[in-house]
Amino acid sequence: MPHRQIFFDPERKRWKRLRRVIDVTAVVSTLVLAGFIFNVLRTQQLPELLLPTPKHNYKALSDHPALLKGAKPARRKTNRKPSDIPLNSGEGLRAAYYVEDDATSYSSLKEHVHQIDLLFPQWLHVDAAQPALLAIDNDSHREYPVISRNAVHDPDELNKVKRVIQAAKVDMEIFPHLNNFNPNTQRWDPAIATLLADDGQRAALRWQIVRFLSSYPVYRGISLDFENLAPSAVPDYLTFVQELYTDLHTRNLHLYVNTSSSAQNAELKQIAANSDGLVLMNYDEHETESLPGPIASQEWFVNNLRRVLNVVPKEKLICAIGNYGYDWTLTIPTSKGKKHAKPQVIDTEDLSVSDAWQRAADADADLDLDYNSLNPHFEYIDEDKNQRHVVWFRDARGPRPGAANLCPVASGRGRQLALERVGPAQQS
Repeated sequence: MPHRQIFFDPERKRWKRLRRVIDVTAVVSTLVLAGFIFNVLRTQQLPELLLPTPKHNYKALSDHPALLKGAKPARRKTNRKPSDIPLNSGEGLRAAYYVEDDATSYSSLKEHVHQIDLLFPQWLHVDAAQPALLAIDNDSHREYPVISRNAVHDPDELNKVKRVIQAAKVDMEIFPHLNNFNPNTQRWDPAIATLLADDGQRAALRWQIVRFLSSYPVYRGISLDFENLAPSAVPDYLTFVQELYTDLHTRNLHLYVNTSSSAQNAELKQIAANSDGLVLMNYDEHETESLPGPIASQEWFVNNLRRVLNVVPKEKLICAIGNYGYDWTLTIPTSKGKKHAKPQVIDTEDLSVSDAWQRAADADADLDLDYNSLNPHFEYIDEDKNQRHVVWFRDARGPRPGAANLCPVASGRGRQLALERVGPAQQS
C-alpha cells in the first residue's frame, strides 16, 4: 500500500467547502448583530398591564393652613399701625428702601407689597449749598425744590407708590428718605457739615421737613441718612438729629435714622435716644473706596450686630441687609518691571443684583459662594481694555444672617429687618 498523508488535498477541495461555511457564518452573524443593534436603538411602546390604576385620596390645602395648633404667625399679630408697634417685640416688622429711578424696584414693590410694613422711598436729598429739600424729576432727571414759594410738591410722581399700597389694601406706612447724596457728583457730599454747623440753616432745613410732612399727612415721618461726614461734623449732626426728633414728636411724626455699622458707641446711644428707630446699615464691609471683598461677610455681620445690641436697646434697632453689589475694575500687572506687582483699583461700579447675575452670564463666569463670608462673587477679564474685574454682591435670596439664624447668636434680641432696596431678588 503506497504511503499517503491523510489530509493531503492537492486540489484544495476541502478548503473551498470550508471557505463557503466561513462566508455564510460571517454574513449571518453580521445580520444578527445589525438586527440586535437596530432593536436596541429603536424605542418600542410596550403594552400596558391590564391592572387597575391606583387612586390617591389627595385634597388641596388653602394658601395659609394652620398646620399646627397654637402656632403663632411670624409677623403682624396685631392690627396696630407698624410705626406704633415697638420694634423687636415679636411682630416681625419688615422695612425696605424703594429706589424711584429703578424700574425693577417698582415692580418688586408691587409684587411684595403685602410683605413690607415700613417703606423708605429714596425721594429727598439736600445739597450743602442751601437748607432746602430737593427731589429729582424722573423725566428731565433734574433737581427741583420740593417747597417753592407757597407750593409743596409731592415727590411721589403720579402717586405711583400710594396707588400700589391702596390697591393692595395694606397698612404699609411711608417714610420718605432724606439723604445728602449729590446726584451731580454721584457722591455722598461731606460739605453738608457746613450746613449742620450753622444754627440758622439747621432750623431752616427742619422747617422745610415739617412743612413738607404737614402738607402730606400720608407720610408718617422721615428716614434720615447723612453719610460720609468728617469726625468733626458728628457733634453738629447729632444736634440736628435731636432737634428734628423733638420737632417731629410734638406732631406725632416719626424719625428713623440710618447709621453706619462703624459708628462709635456714644454716637449710637445718642441716635437711639433721639429717634424712633436706628437703622443699622450692616453692609459695605468693602465698598467703592476699598479693595474688592465681601459686601457683608457672615462673621463681620454678626459681630457688628452683637456690638450694637450691647449699646442700643432692642426696641430701637432695625438691622438693614444689603441687596446690591460692586464691580471693581483692576489693572493687570505686566511681567516686566517690578516682581509680583499688586493690581490697582481703577474704578468701582455699583450693581443691582440683577445686573450682577447678568454680568456673570455675559462673561460666562463661574459664580462662587465664598465658604467663609457666604457672599457670592466672580471674576472676568475685559480683553478689549486688558482689565480684570472682580464682582462681589449680596443676594437676599442666598444665605444670609437674617432673622432665622442670627437671633440665636444675638441672644434672640434682634428681629427687625430692613432690605437695602426692593428689587428683582426679593423672593426671600
